[in-house]
Amino acid sequence: MILRVTLVIAVTPYVARIMRASMVEVLESDYVEMARLKGMPERTVLVVAACCDHGFVTSCCSIVSALSLG
Repeated sequence: MILRVTLVIAVTPYVARIMRASMVEVLESDYVEMARLKGMPERTVLVVAACCDHGFVTSCCSIVSALSLG
């Protein structure tokens, strides 16, 4: 049990950093900027870009790749 907790605590910041970097990259993409320029509410832009489109999937792929290498 202690080993599991230690491993989770050790890996969590690494995963969070990769997830944040991937999400920032998606939120700066062209289609998100275009939605903002067209006047779509910010909350809708964040929900659609992060959850429904490529944001979360891209983040998960980046995390799996990084964890498999390291």
